[in-house]
Amino acid sequence: MKKELLFVCGIAFCILFTQCQEADLLSSNEPISYQEDIVTEGIPIPEGGVEKEIMLWGNPAHVIETEDSYIFQHDIKLNKREIDSLNSIPDTRAALVQGRVWPNNIVYYKLGTGLAHPEYITEAMRHIESSTFIKFVEKTSNQTDYLEIIKVPYGDGVYSDYIGKKGGRQIVGLDGRENVGNVIHELCHVLGLYHEQCREDRDNHIIVNYDVMTSYSERYQYQKYSDRGENGYDYLNFDFNSIMLYPSQLKPDGFTMVRRDNNQPFTAQREGLSNNDILALKDKYPFQRIEILKPNIPLDGIVHVTTTYTFKATDYGKNIKYNWTFKNLNLETYLINGNKSSVPLYLVPDPTLTKDGTCETYVVCVDCPELYKSGQIFVDVPDGYILTDTPRTLPQRPREKDVI
Repeated sequence: MKKELLFVCGIAFCILFTQCQEADLLSSNEPISYQEDIVTEGIPIPEGGVEKEIMLWGNPAHVIETEDSYIFQHDIKLNKREIDSLNSIPDTRAALVQGRVWPNNIVYYKLGTGLAHPEYITEAMRHIESSTFIKFVEKTSNQTDYLEIIKVPYGDGVYSDYIGKKGGRQIVGLDGRENVGNVIHELCHVLGLYHEQCREDRDNHIIVNYDVMTSYSERYQYQKYSDRGENGYDYLNFDFNSIMLYPSQLKPDGFTMVRRDNNQPFTAQREGLSNNDILALKDKYPFQRIEILKPNIPLDGIVHVTTTYTFKATDYGKNIKYNWTFKNLNLETYLINGNKSSVPLYLVPDPTLTKDGTCETYVVCVDCPELYKSGQIFVDVPDGYILTDTPRTLPQRPREKDVI
């Protein structure tokens, strides 16, 4: 019995210790000791692939050209036809830059058939959602801009076909060798994050050993923003624990990257978003409040009881639903039936109110959990009147309470 108890306690300790290690890892910014068995993302360079400089998002970029793709930064498989088509249109730079953020913090997605590990995709999406203000919503027939995660032949790699929102159908390809961390990494590309080793300030923290790389197809993936002439920006400090960082790779003549402070190789973690990754995504997709348009209520004139006062929320799309509530300052809350982008409220005389010559202040609130957005405004109601969603009649009391 004692042996069994010790065994169970040992397992519990190991699990707790591992969880603590992972938590420390993601909150730390210290380099991780080199390991050889880290599974990272990437696309095998096909035979016949050639280096080429193209215009990408308004700036020169070095890529590997294949028959139907431009391979960028090792795990970005750009659609050659789409990129060439965009480059044929004058003055597309600003539109491309502005169009690379997903509106309303929502990524609509579709899962392809035959995926080896669909549960990894779900886990990766929930991980990002739990730490940021981003929402992944399964596509319906109404969305034309969406992400499709597809199965690709084994050995074709793990990749995205764009950085940020492309517009139209966008792809993440998985060949069955991926883990949850790899999926998180590619979803971060979809959301607009680049690789950590390509930051402008990376040379203050790591040394990139181009001399040990045997081909351009290796060297091109380590170019900084400035090498490509692109207007990127570094958020916070270089993060050795970013899920967007690649590890050192051992080549015959040495490591591809080493730490600047001690010339030692380092590895990359694929456990989850680091603290800096989370802050970067929150900076790119911040919490957004809903603006409420306050109707013109004639508080200083004659109140027309039969007049409808319509409160409107900023309309982010016909498919978005808002949950309205309103309450007076004694915290009695009324849930407004129906989810709409606007709601009519009425001023109704209430003989039960004590008339003391002062106004009653209501708070009109609207929130949209789907978008992590909310808003509120204050409305002063004339003495002797109440605000209600029921015209010309008194609300039933007590009404259902609702916590906002």
